Amino acid sequence: KITNSFFYSITTRNAGLQIHDLGNFQVTTLLIFSLLMFIGCSPSSVGGGVRTTTVVIIALYLISFLKSESSVNIFGRKINEEDIRKSVAVFTLSLLICLSCVIFLTAVEDIFLIAIIVEVASAFGTTALSLGITPELSSLGKMIIALLMFIGRIGMLYTLLLFVPKETRDLGYN
Repeated sequence: KITNSFFYSITTRNAGLQIHDLGNFQVTTLLIFSLLMFIGCSPSSVGGGVRTTTVVIIALYLISFLKSESSVNIFGRKINEEDIRKSVAVFTLSLLICLSCVIFLTAVEDIFLIAIIVEVASAFGTTALSLGITPELSSLGKMIIALLMFIGRIGMLYTLLLFVPKETRDLGYN
């Protein structure tokens, strides 16, 4: 059981390998898997999701807020305000997109909510874990899942840059 727990905590964040039928897991376990898939992998990896560093920065920000500290620090170093803003934006927009997709797919598809949540999280995290509902989705549902895979793979920040005119981008160099 411990080995399986370690295996699934890793595979839900990047690999998508599966040694058991996901349909045999309890709903609580599937929700935890979905959370891990939403978080995704670490930077410089080929996986998707919001990235582990984004979640850590937000957690550190919340801790420093609760402690009424003026800055966010880790290992004796201050985290730049710009990085905190980006992390909050990426996390919030990613959560909104995933929740919107879950609500939309629940409205248009006749499939259990937990299966849709797992499918959306898997698509956004690009982990390829599934309860096997993809073939049952309508064409619109499949396009939504494909769009989520694209957004999850390239990242929310780069997806947003697609909608910002090139002339107004601050690329950090002249």
